[in-house]
Amino acid sequence: MGYCIIVCFNYEWLPNITILNCAIDLNRTYTNTFGIYSNSTHSTTAPTTSATATTVTGGNHNLIIWNNNITDVNQGIVVVGPTAAADQNTGLIIGSTALNGNTITNFGTGAQLSSFANVSGTMNGILVRNSNGYNLSYNSVTSSAGAITTGTLRGIYKVASTNAPTNTFTNTVSNNTISIQGGGAGVGVNGIILESTNASVSSSLIANSNNFINLNHSVAATAAITALSNTATHLNVTINSNTFTNLTTNTTGSFTFISNSVTRPANSVCTVTNNSIVTGFSKPEVGTVTFYTSNGSTPSTGSETNSGNNFSNITLTGSTIIGGWGSTDGSTATPFGPTKQSLITLYQYHWWNWHIYNFRCWI
Repeated sequence: MGYCIIVCFNYEWLPNITILNCAIDLNRTYTNTFGIYSNSTHSTTAPTTSATATTVTGGNHNLIIWNNNITDVNQGIVVVGPTAAADQNTGLIIGSTALNGNTITNFGTGAQLSSFANVSGTMNGILVRNSNGYNLSYNSVTSSAGAITTGTLRGIYKVASTNAPTNTFTNTVSNNTISIQGGGAGVGVNGIILESTNASVSSSLIANSNNFINLNHSVAATAAITALSNTATHLNVTINSNTFTNLTTNTTGSFTFISNSVTRPANSVCTVTNNSIVTGFSKPEVGTVTFYTSNGSTPSTGSETNSGNNFSNITLTGSTIIGGWGSTDGSTATPFGPTKQSLITLYQYHWWNWHIYNFRCWI
């Protein structure tokens, strides 16, 4: 490992640590290699056995990871907090500004040799679990070029918390640059995945201005690709100004640009605006292409705004299924249910124009 932060006993804690300006270059063919590793759920002597730190002082709070250059590792940055909702890590910062972003390159070989406690066996540029109020921004994440032949490969992965938090906080995942390439036909390729049980009834999510520059496979593939997915039920959500730059895929599996299918709390507010394809998108293989999907059962007091999204210059094979822009979240009662769904459908058919294999959509 490059840098490792763990507890020695369940009452010890290591707050206010900064890892700054480090160059970490290991050997990713050894699958237990991590660039930076922080885990509050196992001891120094038994890393595969879960033994969580306890109390609110048990986590590695206010951990700052800035301006590090990490390369040739199986896993880039892993941060796991204590399992109890009240004990989770807070104040985690990975990047946060253009001057402090981390660069992670050539990560990922295969499933890690050892099953470390509460760490996913998938390969990830940045993995965070049991933490809230974090800021993961301005990082550049680039996987190895087709080295992963089985499993799932992700750029940024916020794993479902062991227990959902209950406090008020804001999670930020913004201004990251993501490049992911799988090396096997069945390898799942994901850009940014934000799982469930990471929200409270009063929390917020900001997922803005991320740039996805490569999401594909080095071989003909059958696996699905997802660029950005959120399944956490935050009170306030913004998914704005994300860009998908000149992407070409070679899978017969589905391609989803943005998925936000959650049932949010009463009085919630969600905005999905100004997301766009830059230059173009090409999928020469069959499959389904979905620009946006939101199909929860949010109460009628919740609101969602979709505007200014531009998905154009798309080249598809003739038999590809267009999932399009599907915003059907809401209770079954008017006005949030059927009326809203009909309005979105009207916009879809009004603005879609076919040009042989070229598809354009503005929402």
